[in-house]
Amino acid sequence: MLSLEDPQTTMKPVTAKRAPERLTPYEAAVKVGLVGCIEGPADLALNHRKYARRAVRAKHRRAKRAP
Repeated sequence: MLSLEDPQTTMKPVTAKRAPERLTPYEAAVKVGLVGCIEGPADLALNHRKYARRAVRAKHRRAKRAP
């Protein structure tokens, strides 16, 4: 019979495993080199629709009709 003092039956303290720290989306973008890889206006992030529309209009501008 095993006693409670037997080293084979004593329980070891459980240590909690830490989850790996998660990066914020900004930190992940910096890590892979996406932040700062595009040149453009300073307000591009705020007014992206305006600049995208301008680019599409410039690319697909209709030709003027001859009189």
